[in-house]
Amino acid sequence: MDFAYWRNRSSNIFEENHTMILYRLCEANQMIDKPKILFIASNIPTPKRKANKVVLTLAHRLSAFFGVSVLHPTEIAPFPISLLKKYKNISVGSSWNDDGIAITPFKYVRLPNIKFSFLLLPLYKRKIKKHLKTLEQYAVTHAHYVMPDGYFAYQIKALGKTPYFVSFRQSDEKYMRQLDSKSKVFCMYMDVLQNADHIFVHNQCHKEYLLQFGIQSQLIGHGIETDFLEEKGTDTTQKQEIDIASIGELIPLKHIDWVINAVQSYKGEKKVHLYIAGEGPLRHELETISDPKTITFTGQIDRNGVSSLLSKTDIFALPSKPETFGLVYIEAGAKSNAVIARKDAGIWGHFADTEDVLFCDDYNSFESQLHKLIDDDALRHKLSRALHEKIASRFTWDEITAQYKEQYDLSLKK
Repeated sequence: MDFAYWRNRSSNIFEENHTMILYRLCEANQMIDKPKILFIASNIPTPKRKANKVVLTLAHRLSAFFGVSVLHPTEIAPFPISLLKKYKNISVGSSWNDDGIAITPFKYVRLPNIKFSFLLLPLYKRKIKKHLKTLEQYAVTHAHYVMPDGYFAYQIKALGKTPYFVSFRQSDEKYMRQLDSKSKVFCMYMDVLQNADHIFVHNQCHKEYLLQFGIQSQLIGHGIETDFLEEKGTDTTQKQEIDIASIGELIPLKHIDWVINAVQSYKGEKKVHLYIAGEGPLRHELETISDPKTITFTGQIDRNGVSSLLSKTDIFALPSKPETFGLVYIEAGAKSNAVIARKDAGIWGHFADTEDVLFCDDYNSFESQLHKLIDDDALRHKLSRALHEKIASRFTWDEITAQYKEQYDLSLKK
């Protein structure tokens, strides 16, 4: 037996293990040193439900600087209501992990009818403290809706003095407008907003809505990955074939019928083709009013499909309203499409009208703008270049994450 070999081998194994232990300890110390942020987010993808990934994308981005975990409010419904598809999809029994981000469900009861919907939330104050074990571990809580997310953050602050941020979205404004200003649930909304340490909004009309109550907020967008950017060049020669994209769920608020009607009413010299990507209850109805020679329904497409489609189109048109932000507008501009959107919704306030994006008021203004973009090559190129440059400098995830981090850091200093 070669004792010298095994002595050296044992020594090497000890050094390797010792190095690994030191590495793990350093890694653990880095995690301990990171301030902890709690996201409270009800509308995120779950093992049972597909949903917008913006909140989790932000969580992953911020995890480079903070220890981020997620509390996921999930509605409980009594039998037999619990058998409905909506409740089956949102009901989550146990915690799960999203590429390193721990997500813990927190069950609560939401009453029917917006007037009564959140009246039971005050009863969860002690339960949430028990659920989170030690409130003091969190430096900041960030609620991604006012209700119910923000109300739980409000309770956590009352229990443990933890500052909280709130993201105000379209559904928050929608429900507040439906409520009597003297109702209990409206007062709960105001409690959350008036006691928040910072409020984020995603379009200008939400900022203006909150100002009616003397509430200040910060306008912030969503981001894209830098690999999504594509500059198609600055060729301003006349183009005889124009491709248009419209991407979104086929539901009334997206107004895809406007796009179809405007394309089919075009009487100019250019050849126009419209690609509609998405699924929804209006698909059959929209197909019946569409000429298959000029309009193609692609069905639902994934991120790669969106990228491929926008790479070949010249114009992106989606007169959707209401809309919290609409990341697809940013994706279209990143691919050097000229964009038409609605005023007072979505990306309104982030971009200059007629300089970066064309914003429409109604169907007539939308139709006129679309026809102008089809015919006017110089205008189309000017808008696509300006929008692409602004997105590349201000709407990548690196830039958006830095804006959130700045606010968290300011809160930590206080």
